[in-house]
Amino acid sequence: MRKIQLLFIASILAFGCIAQEINFEHGSFAAASAKAKKEGKLVFIDVYTSWCGPCKRMAQTVFKKEEVGTYFNQHFINFKLDAEKGEGVDIAKKYAVAIFPSFLFVDGNGNLYNRATGYRNDTTFLELARSSHQEFTTPGNLVAMKIDYPKKKKDTAFLRAYIDRLTANEINATGAIEQYLSVQTAMRPNSIAMLNFLTRYWKELCFGGRAADLLDKNIDYYRKNASKQQLALLNDSFKSVMITRTNNYAKEIRSEHFMKACLRAMDKQPASVRNLVARDAGWLDYYAGTNQWAIYQRKADRWLDSVCHYYAAHPVTKTKAITFNYRIPDDELQARRVANIITANVVIYIREFAGKPQTNAKALRWMEQAIANYDQYYLIPSIYANVLYLNKQIEAAIRWKQVSLTTLPQVSFHRELMERNLQHIQNGETLEEE
Repeated sequence: MRKIQLLFIASILAFGCIAQEINFEHGSFAAASAKAKKEGKLVFIDVYTSWCGPCKRMAQTVFKKEEVGTYFNQHFINFKLDAEKGEGVDIAKKYAVAIFPSFLFVDGNGNLYNRATGYRNDTTFLELARSSHQEFTTPGNLVAMKIDYPKKKKDTAFLRAYIDRLTANEINATGAIEQYLSVQTAMRPNSIAMLNFLTRYWKELCFGGRAADLLDKNIDYYRKNASKQQLALLNDSFKSVMITRTNNYAKEIRSEHFMKACLRAMDKQPASVRNLVARDAGWLDYYAGTNQWAIYQRKADRWLDSVCHYYAAHPVTKTKAITFNYRIPDDELQARRVANIITANVVIYIREFAGKPQTNAKALRWMEQAIANYDQYYLIPSIYANVLYLNKQIEAAIRWKQVSLTTLPQVSFHRELMERNLQHIQNGETLEEE
């Protein structure tokens, strides 16, 4: 009898340990979807990558909180998805995932009910979960509206409700806004109503469509009649947000039209914020974001070689230290921007073309120029160290990894990753992607 009691207590304890964190399914996404359909639940998808620091931080902290685990295990079928491996590649593409971590809430048929990106603490993460569950269980929910959208595309009342529902669930509403502006007749372009509409949905507006055309033609009227809060939006920072939205929207719907509009808007930015190499780098970002890797590789090879050739022939004089009271000369500022763009693309290039002839040698050539342009930002020396290691230059890799660590706070999630990679280099092990 005592043995049975002990086994019962042990099983309770074991169950309690499991309930303290989110339990993720270990089969296929199709199996998780079938289970969700059978149990009448949403699938919560944690879309991550192996190199994403915030993804690891979520997994190590928030996912392990008891209150979070209890709620998610009760209301969702939970599934983890590496966006760069196996079925994760196609699923991430299907839901236009471009930022990591991304959190998706879909039903058993794959319909999206809610989404969010980036690190969230346990409180805001639970708020996201509760709003997702509420959306799923509410009649006339977002998916029902999505089904009705093709036949109600000219119903302005429906479109306004649909736009509000999309934005409430952090789902792209740009297309619905553009459609609404194309059919509505109640608001004149130069009217307070239109001003209120555009500033209400300012985070969803993009260049290349009707919203941008309205802003361009009526900006003087809008500024003259705007409230203090609206006037603060109708400035250059508003354009910066629109550029970002256009860039993301172009990748979401795989549209070169909107990508071109994004780049044209970049060209019109003030010189102080305009990146003079943004056009070429922007296309690299677009082709990477839409998984067009053959085109990406061709353009990356050509552009990275050309920009490195330019700076090899036109080196800049670097300041000795990063200071906030010293105006960085324009040529040096541009060189720093180029170094960051080179580094970002080297990371992508190695990830996508690892094992192909000359990949590591190309990456080293490009990173040597990046470090020549800008060696004070910790990530550039750190990635340079990783590339040196891939090219079997062990001592130099250790030295540059140590240099990069001197610029980071003692307590930093990225620091822990870099320290692990230093150990991997010293031990001859496979690196973790930074």
